[in-house]
Amino acid sequence: MTMNNPGMFRVCRRPEGQKGAAAKKRMPLRKGIADITVRTQVSADVNRRFMEQMATLRDDTPMRDVLRKLVQPCTRNGRHIRPLDITGKDRELLQALADPLYAVAGITNKHLRQKLHASPWAKGGSDKQLSARTSRHLRLLRDHGLIPKIPGQRRYLLTAQGRTLTTALNAILVASTQ
Repeated sequence: MTMNNPGMFRVCRRPEGQKGAAAKKRMPLRKGIADITVRTQVSADVNRRFMEQMATLRDDTPMRDVLRKLVQPCTRNGRHIRPLDITGKDRELLQALADPLYAVAGITNKHLRQKLHASPWAKGGSDKQLSARTSRHLRLLRDHGLIPKIPGQRRYLLTAQGRTLTTALNAILVASTQ
């Protein structure tokens, strides 16, 4: 249940008379003891993701190894993928992804738009333009392997590489020359 159910939902079986594609649906967890096993699994998964986020604060990987593949253009499925500009136009997006809230609940287009709305990254665009821009950048981050999509949801989680990059970026931005 690690990636399939990051929220507080239970998966119910299909109603008795139905067959085919409408097999299961997700429902909120009940507050009683009926869903306590699912609640413990979801809570343990959230705690694990949060601890992994905190564990990246102590990493001895050299920056050249972290940035090697991300700062070079590549091709996936015949499509050209631009490199990430971690200190330029992608900096604010990557800093927003470093928020520990996203390690727990996952990343959505809506939450990123709300977080980046007042920043220069948004460029004063309308909500529709900002939504499209956020979607394109989420695709870019997926192509670089920094976030995978959670199946059946519109949420993304940071990979180990993504956590390392966002932590390293924050360390770079606050480091002095000494």
